[in-house]
Amino acid sequence: MIPTYYEFIKSIMSNSRYIRNEKELAFLDELMRYALDYVTTIPVGTTYYRAQIAHNESDYTQGYWNDKEGKEEEDIIGKRIHPCDNERLFPLPNLASEGRINPKGISYLYLTDNIESGLIEIQASVGEFITVGKFALTKEVKVIDFTKDAKRDHIFYFDPSKAPTEHKIKNAWYDINSSFSQAVKRSDNQADYIPTQIISEYIKLSGYDGVLFTSSKSDGNNLALFDTASAELVRKKVVNIIGFSCTFEDIPENEPF
Repeated sequence: MIPTYYEFIKSIMSNSRYIRNEKELAFLDELMRYALDYVTTIPVGTTYYRAQIAHNESDYTQGYWNDKEGKEEEDIIGKRIHPCDNERLFPLPNLASEGRINPKGISYLYLTDNIESGLIEIQASVGEFITVGKFALTKEVKVIDFTKDAKRDHIFYFDPSKAPTEHKIKNAWYDINSSFSQAVKRSDNQADYIPTQIISEYIKLSGYDGVLFTSSKSDGNNLALFDTASAELVRKKVVNIIGFSCTFEDIPENEPF
């Protein structure tokens, strides 16, 4: 009997961090069997986006004739804003910080399918200049698509550990997609990333090129590529954040406002 996703997490966090035990391997193997129905092939040339809080500046000058010196000179009258260097739009090799999919020191390329999602994902602030890169896949990639059928099975079991395997994996599929989607924050306990890092590495070692998952902050989907050379930068531009919209709903327990 395979463990539930949360039993898998508990085992990793409190029992064995680096060496998988029999139950953990059973969970991973069953997850990969389930994933066979959710393999997506993305054609070469498909475009995605990546945003970084970075830009370059240069002086904006105006020429004039200096009668006293008898020569033409220039005054700096402002600044021109340019996209950041190309290298800044790629993760630094071997210097990656902890992510929900990549472990520290192993760089993956995180992309999104629309510009707005990319801006929201990096938690940009109003007034900041952001360089947005447009990327194209350099090869056909085969990924596990967690955006498909990411719905929880609402059948209730008093003892979740005794639920059928299909129920456990279906709910794990939903929970893993949700975990992938959560933004990385400085206040996070980075040890919490280990379960999803292990799942991602198991997917990678199974021969896949990356994972697709939903964005928790927008309607877009994100793509994490295990090989950063799987996409090339084809265009870039600078945008200035002038505002974000905010959507909310009342909680039923609220007093009349």
